[in-house]
Amino acid sequence: MFFISSAVTCQQLGLDSVAYKLLLLLKALWLSVISISRRDKSFADDLFESSTVNLRMGAAMLKMGNKDGAKAAFAAVKAGPRAQIAQFYGVLAGA
Repeated sequence: MFFISSAVTCQQLGLDSVAYKLLLLLKALWLSVISISRRDKSFADDLFESSTVNLRMGAAMLKMGNKDGAKAAFAAVKAGPRAQIAQFYGVLAGA
């Protein structure tokens, strides 16, 4: 994720003022998530847990049409509650 400095204007990014304000809001939210994750380890562990990351990466690859990459990402989810979801996605990727 890139960070927008206050010196960058909405015209330079090619955005209208509403989209630029939304982008700044998203930046503030992302920074607050990072701040919370540094204080609360359980939140950070869940957010960056490998099974969560692999599941999301596989879903993104499947949407992009990269079925082989999606299958590999879903296969990396081995245990936990996300394993069944990964198996379902794996069936979709195989079709």
